[in-house]
Amino acid sequence: MTDLLRGPTRCIAAPPRLLVCAPLLIASAILPAVASAESDVPAPDAQAAPAQAERLREENAALRGRIDALEQEIASLRGRLEERSDSEARLARHIDSLRARLPAPEGGSITAEEARASAEASAAELGELLGAGRGINNPQLWRRIREAENALHRTQFLVARAESARTVYRVRPGDTLELIGRMFYGEEDRWSEIYETNRHVVEDPAALLPGITLVIP
Repeated sequence: MTDLLRGPTRCIAAPPRLLVCAPLLIASAILPAVASAESDVPAPDAQAAPAQAERLREENAALRGRIDALEQEIASLRGRLEERSDSEARLARHIDSLRARLPAPEGGSITAEEARASAEASAAELGELLGAGRGINNPQLWRRIREAENALHRTQFLVARAESARTVYRVRPGDTLELIGRMFYGEEDRWSEIYETNRHVVEDPAALLPGITLVIP
């Protein structure tokens, strides 16, 4: 074996009648096998290209799926944002409507002058309805009278809050300013204070209309 590895020109003894040159025998045995193996292996580029293309297609499909999912999420978020904006706009309008019912001292937008003007209009409507309803049994008319009384009460209540008054009082049949003054102040002479505060709804201090609401300063 040692003689076999010393070089291509050295030969070794073989069985009788056979002389072999070892390197040539080894080469003749190995080269055909190598050639056969090489012929069975495809070229690297030809083998890798289809697999790489398929992998790229799969990655592209995965990325497209993620993009589609993100676009759907963005659309959903945009819809929710629009709904929230609409809700905020409705809430702002509702707050403005509520603020319009509150006097300025309470954070609203109604001034004392505006509240008195509204109360004056309500009192005028109530006076007309009471005049039309005297001696008439008309349920529909008297329902309108009650509605007018309630409307005046609400507007006078706003006046009282805007002016930081003590309270309000709805006039009953037989009431006079003197009686009301004694009721709240213990003095009939203070009726003039009540009258001055309610000049926008009281035309004649000696003839109070039942159902009207007075602001008690």
